[in-house]
Amino acid sequence: MSGISKALKLSAVGLSVSAAMFISGCSNGNLEAMVNDAKAKAEAAAAAVDEAMSAAETADEKATEALIIAKDADAKASKAAGIAKSAQFTADRNSQKLDKMFKKCMRK
Repeated sequence: MSGISKALKLSAVGLSVSAAMFISGCSNGNLEAMVNDAKAKAEAAAAAVDEAMSAAETADEKATEALIIAKDADAKASKAAGIAKSAQFTADRNSQKLDKMFKKCMRK
């Protein structure tokens, strides 16, 4: 009876009920080895999930850092565009002043 209950517990690790009933027919030594193997595989799967979660968290942190850098770069680019626009306006105004001065000189 204890072999059946152990086999039914294996269904939580991913075995179907029919496979658990098949396993219960095995000798206690084989069943215990199968249970230990299933537990080891479940622990390995849990470790893999933990590793994947850690990698995902690291990727999220790096993505957040990249977003901050991108926002900073965008702000600096906007500031540079404003400075360039101001410089262009000043250059245009100075060019107009020079044109007026040149025309005045040509009239005299």
